[in-house]
Amino acid sequence: MQNLIKFSKIKLTFFLLCILSEFCFSQFVLRNLPDLRLIRVFEVTGTFNAHTFPITDNRLMERLGGNLPILNDFIGVPGTENYDIFYSNADGTFNLDGAHITIECDYRTPDLGGAFNIAHLELEFNNGFKISPTKITSFYASGNNYLPGTEQLAIDCDKTTFTTLGNNSQTGTNRYLRITFDFNEIVKMTNITSCIGKGFEYVSENVKFNELNPKGTVYITTANGCNKIEIVELTFGAIPNKLIEYMGCTNDNYSLVLGGTVFNVSNPRGQATISGGQNCDTIVNVELKFSDVIRDTLDLKACKGSGFSLLVNNTDYNELNPEGIEVIPSPIGCDTLKLVRLNFENCNENCNIYIPNIFSTSSYYNSTFEIYLSPRCVVEDPQLWIYDRWGNLLYNSSILIWDGTFKSKWCGEGVYTYVFEYKQDGIIKYKAGSVTLAR
Repeated sequence: MQNLIKFSKIKLTFFLLCILSEFCFSQFVLRNLPDLRLIRVFEVTGTFNAHTFPITDNRLMERLGGNLPILNDFIGVPGTENYDIFYSNADGTFNLDGAHITIECDYRTPDLGGAFNIAHLELEFNNGFKISPTKITSFYASGNNYLPGTEQLAIDCDKTTFTTLGNNSQTGTNRYLRITFDFNEIVKMTNITSCIGKGFEYVSENVKFNELNPKGTVYITTANGCNKIEIVELTFGAIPNKLIEYMGCTNDNYSLVLGGTVFNVSNPRGQATISGGQNCDTIVNVELKFSDVIRDTLDLKACKGSGFSLLVNNTDYNELNPEGIEVIPSPIGCDTLKLVRLNFENCNENCNIYIPNIFSTSSYYNSTFEIYLSPRCVVEDPQLWIYDRWGNLLYNSSILIWDGTFKSKWCGEGVYTYVFEYKQDGIIKYKAGSVTLAR
């Protein structure tokens, strides 16, 4: 506290909080700056006094708050003017991992010279280099002994000038004189990602950073004596490779543009380079596969006079209409040309074969579709095929039992077609018909 000329009866109160929103956010933790050794504050009480705090000093790692009137972080200052210094956010709230330093002062004497007389603050690194803030993000000044504008003298990098923020005798027990110092203008964090082997370099103040020297701190001396540092960290990784695959039809008009190259049915495969900045491009391998119209054959055998019929694409195939071609559309353009061919033969009924025409998956006694052979009926190489109404094969096995599923999922209610093939006495025989699946 300095005994200066007291202003007249004008009472001034100033409160500035987070002038710019960008000051309210930090990109680094102040106490974790590489090689930072200590924080030093110059305060004036009669003479200039230097107060030094190692970065792990407990006084920096807590806010005194309500204890400030009885405690003091600045050793040597008389008890009526108590100081607190701590890591903080831009608005002066305590934050151990903050990027700011806040100094608070409790001084409740309105009739003498104003208190909070801070001349200079500096950070010192292990190599002896010092930097000082050039901006404050918020402050609180009060009382008739506040000298307006002197808060800027704490950041002018001149140790012979100092602040006078007045007194807090009229502002309550927890409202202290305060300045919060900002370091974002003098601490620059540079983080760049590039690719291995591309020769990328970053230069700061004639210091080169590259794969051999990927990180470090650059100490920058300025004309005003505040100085600056730049903390550089380069990360090098492998050139990223990606694969793009596509399966479609020749007439679906699909195309893809990458790195100025058009990939389509005329240029279905190749490699494209996409710029990623910092010499770290992405190599993309493209593989497009296009199919023509799909051709398929549905060839079935049935017994003459059995009444067997098959519905494909809303066309009924039977003994009177045993053969035809159906076009089955696809949503991606690859239509299917399906050749349907039914062969009706004379079936030798030498054994008793029972084939049900309905079954219910919820029934206790009739929950599966099963072909029953009489005890004396001996057949070889039995095969059972099950088709849906569109001619799609759902089941094929030598086990003559179908449980009504396709790929472990229940099929819907409706009419399905079966084909039973077997050999008897060296002759291949067929039985075909329809069965109704109920729930």
